Amino acid sequence: MGLCGLLALAFVSCKKDKETTGNMTFEATISQPTSNSKTHIGPDNMLVWDAGNTIKVFNAAGQYGDFTTNDNNAVTATFAGTLTASESYTAFYPNAQFDGTNVRVAVGGTQTYVADNFANNSYPMLATNSGDNFLFHSHAGVLRLQFTSEVGATVGSITVAGVGNDVLAGTMVYPYGYHYDFNDVMPYTVEGGVQEVTLNCGAGVTLQSTPTVFNIILLENALSNGFTVTLKAVDGSELQSFTAPEGNTIMAENIVIMPELAVTGTGGGGGDEHAYVDLGLPSGLLWATCNVGANAPEEYGDYFAWGETTPKTTFNWSNYQLCNGSENTLTKYCDNSNYGYNGFTDNLTTLLPEDDAATANWGDGWRMPTNEEFEELYNNTTVTWTQQNGVNGRLFTAANGNSLFLPAAGYRWDVGLYGAGDWGYFWSSSLLTGGPGYALYFIIGSNYYCSISYDNRYIGLTVRPVREN
Repeated sequence: MGLCGLLALAFVSCKKDKETTGNMTFEATISQPTSNSKTHIGPDNMLVWDAGNTIKVFNAAGQYGDFTTNDNNAVTATFAGTLTASESYTAFYPNAQFDGTNVRVAVGGTQTYVADNFANNSYPMLATNSGDNFLFHSHAGVLRLQFTSEVGATVGSITVAGVGNDVLAGTMVYPYGYHYDFNDVMPYTVEGGVQEVTLNCGAGVTLQSTPTVFNIILLENALSNGFTVTLKAVDGSELQSFTAPEGNTIMAENIVIMPELAVTGTGGGGGDEHAYVDLGLPSGLLWATCNVGANAPEEYGDYFAWGETTPKTTFNWSNYQLCNGSENTLTKYCDNSNYGYNGFTDNLTTLLPEDDAATANWGDGWRMPTNEEFEELYNNTTVTWTQQNGVNGRLFTAANGNSLFLPAAGYRWDVGLYGAGDWGYFWSSSLLTGGPGYALYFIIGSNYYCSISYDNRYIGLTVRPVREN
């Protein structure tokens, strides 16, 4: 996700009917908005009013009344209600809460998807009168995400998370009598601030080859340190995640429009697509959430000899495909003639796609990590020994809040499985230079720091694929 342009929302105005001079009696309960009370985004990204929209209007004495419009799809609408007359008024949308001292309006940490729009009562605004007219302003903005899919991915929810202590949503608390001034810098405090916002998509939104738009309302200045976006399927499984850098800060009364992004995952481990996680690594590398042959992060999956692409049950030199029966008869990936068959060398030290178990089993775009990429994973995450669904392993948690679980799946030698539950071994695509009978792997253990080591190429280890961002 790169830096994008900002498209301003139009200031939305309304005209209030002439107020009455009689007093009215209020119930103690603050009135709630009606189910169809909302503004929405109209043509040219203009905010428009809908019939039934209700605003709460305060007079100079602290009295208030609810004013409702019958106008529909209108930038300028007439609102009617009853309130004691005064010289100045302040209005809030949607219906605000007033405790006698402060007025509260909220940007929700959970929002509801509406096609090409945002949901009822979700975009807060306030206004100070000029005669009989209000000009509404907002201290919130909109993040607009655009996703496509060639595999018909169905989105159940989208979560946006800030970096560091970035507050994305919460209740804005204004002192009673506050009059909007464009030059005021955050003239409110935030109660119940949250660092992530989730847009729920109900029964799911199926993506097409043309972009589907998702609007998420956030507080001004949110996302200033960058952010992550995580898409989940209706069943809660992760479809995909993306990371955006600094430079996409939410500004009041603006839409931050992110570029179109393709979603390749289908969730649930189904189909030909495989879920992955973006850990915000310096290289941008994306890590699969499961091993080859597994359907969940904690499953061991299949075991492969290095350079072989088909799982098997017996692992030794005699049935290793890239030699003639022993470690000094190698027929591929050899940079030392002492190990090659009849002195063979080809000086290949990284697996080619046809010999890469990730590529061969999952398709183009997927591959096995290099030893340097395993080191990058370890050096840029917080690593803990834990259990996932009762399975031991290491959890790698990144600064962006995303995490990766590697199970302690052990290794296979001859016909046995060894170390499962205590150790995990994951092939890299890297040969041990100068000792081509060995290849490098990444090891995890309960009482052992994660590290790179090496062993005979014929042993059976698990494979965790990666792909480029």
